Amino acid sequence: MGCTKSTGRSAPCTNGGSHRSARLERPLHRPARAGRRSRRLRAALERSTYRGADSAPDQVPLYLYEGEYAYLHGTRFGLKLKHDDWRFDAFIRYRFEGFDQDHRPDSTIGLAVRPPGYDAASACGAVRLGPPYVELLHDVSHGSGGSEARLGYWNEWRRGRLTLKPHVMAAWRDAKLNDFYYGTPTYSAGAGVDLQAALYASYAVTESWNVIGSLTATRRASEIGNSPIAKAAPRAKRSSDSSMISRQAGALGA
Repeated sequence: MGCTKSTGRSAPCTNGGSHRSARLERPLHRPARAGRRSRRLRAALERSTYRGADSAPDQVPLYLYEGEYAYLHGTRFGLKLKHDDWRFDAFIRYRFEGFDQDHRPDSTIGLAVRPPGYDAASACGAVRLGPPYVELLHDVSHGSGGSEARLGYWNEWRRGRLTLKPHVMAAWRDAKLNDFYYGTPTYSAGAGVDLQAALYASYAVTESWNVIGSLTATRRASEIGNSPIAKAAPRAKRSSDSSMISRQAGALGA
């Protein structure tokens, strides 16, 4: 659950375990008013792709800002430009994937750590076409050195104080990216396509207080699902997560 009220303070962005693989991010084109700032505490329960990983609740403070040319959406900082009927984004995002020495799933004991990384990315979408968007991401943290291409679509339904935003996405991941996070000495993970469906919901309790939640389901490519360190699945890994913003404090811009 989440709330909103006026404040100018910010909050740090942290994570509760590096083997988590999904975080609340705004897809390209999700509307937000310029000049808006908000501080949120996200409480989430997620199923990790890694076999032997815990599924304990995760609480993550997030700072969100939406400007005319720049934005900060939790773990994504970007610049945006609109020209005629097109919108272009360039951003840096934190990849919540992999594991470190302190947060290691049981199935990865004895393997080298696979730390989370940072992606440099670009995105574009046709404003005249509405929700569809394309994102191109590449690791710049000298970890996987891999790349990912995403094609997504979102829509928005409003009924009174309730807003629902369904979102679907197909993500092609190259062999470098998949093998870095899911390869072993006896298994090489090749390129594959992940599929994801999500539903974001927001309910305006008052003019300045909102409750926000999301539910996400991801079907992993068989190249990931067949890895010995991934949870067993028939040719593909299926995972789901739910998240709720438990406190949001922000200055609402005009």
